[in-house]
Amino acid sequence: MYARVVLPDWLRTAKTIAGLYPRWIFRGQANAAWGLQTSLERAAVQKNLAFAVNDESAQRLTQQALDGLPNREDWILTQFQRRAHLVMNAPPAFEERLDWLAAVQHYGGPTRLLDFTHSFYIATFFAVEQACEDAAVWALWAPDIEKSNSITDDRIDQMNRQAITVAEKALRGETNDPGVLSVEPFQLNERNAIQKGLFVLPLDATKPFMENLAGTFSLDFATHNDAMHDMSVSELLGKGLSGGPHVVKFVFPRTMHDVILGDLASMNIDAATLFPGLPGYARSMYRHV
Repeated sequence: MYARVVLPDWLRTAKTIAGLYPRWIFRGQANAAWGLQTSLERAAVQKNLAFAVNDESAQRLTQQALDGLPNREDWILTQFQRRAHLVMNAPPAFEERLDWLAAVQHYGGPTRLLDFTHSFYIATFFAVEQACEDAAVWALWAPDIEKSNSITDDRIDQMNRQAITVAEKALRGETNDPGVLSVEPFQLNERNAIQKGLFVLPLDATKPFMENLAGTFSLDFATHNDAMHDMSVSELLGKGLSGGPHVVKFVFPRTMHDVILGDLASMNIDAATLFPGLPGYARSMYRHV
């Protein structure tokens, strides 16, 4: 089941939810109307849609872009690997595709990795930091993702090692069924560590991320903004953490964003702490405008 929950306030309701959602993973987005899409998918589709002349050609060009993503991903990875040694002190082993794509992502390149975090608070910061519309945090129930990928060990460290194995198979094109996988590279960079980050990747790169998500949760997200998915906070909490919807989009009305940012700053969650160095401190100055 999928639910869209508009939060009525931050200091009471949202912070209650933040304390009740272990074993969930979160992604903040600056516009509540957006679905989930990787930077690789978005770049390829937008490039092709520049040549669309009608809806029919747009659909054809979109699918054409998706069909070519495995080749594009290989090309991007190869070109990055050829040059990375010039600036990276300790590049990953050549065959560790997940770590290489994490590096591409870190330096701003397009990949099929979608950034998530274990922290509801950090995801909320990224959702509202510079949002001009109602923002949202997508929440996914991690045990469903693990079960769909046959990751069953009860030790969390071993579960992630299994997830890395599944990820490497997917990145080599050895899996074809739509679905998603949550995984952390074995070696975290400083930003991943600070942001409690992990990645969710689509197992089939030739299908949109939302279609892969539907494959894992057996849901249709085409109407994720429709009112039929609306659920109140009391209904959500009444269903329990594992018995209710396993995909939730928490919506933060624009009017509460300043309150959220002020409270998060009091908890030492802002750009200065989430992005180490002077660039992060400079980015944090937006809060003072």
